[in-house]
Amino acid sequence: MSIELELSYKLKQINEEALARFMEGKEKETAYDFYAQIKPAFEEGSKIANDWKDLLTERYKTDRPKHVHPSQLDSAVDNIEQQILQSFDPKAKSLRYKNTKESVDYVVNSVIEWLEKSKP
Repeated sequence: MSIELELSYKLKQINEEALARFMEGKEKETAYDFYAQIKPAFEEGSKIANDWKDLLTERYKTDRPKHVHPSQLDSAVDNIEQQILQSFDPKAKSLRYKNTKESVDYVVNSVIEWLEKSKP
């Protein structure tokens, strides 16, 4: 499995974990510690997302997939970072959160499809 594909699956996992944390935090109105919980989760997710984008941007130059564009990769990174941060905020809007999650899922799934098709 390529590193791009591994990172794509890791991003899906991060997005699902963020949704679970968001739903649990909303239900229980949990207060999170910035340095112990929020900052480490954001830094890890942001690093994975940016590494993913950098690798795919390079690969895009040679593969030129039909259904994935570099601007989508940029948006997905911005959205996943927002997802992680908002997952710690019980006052965040549920509909907006879920729509942003679906947007990230769409791009990541499109990338996975592209990478699966381009396997040797």
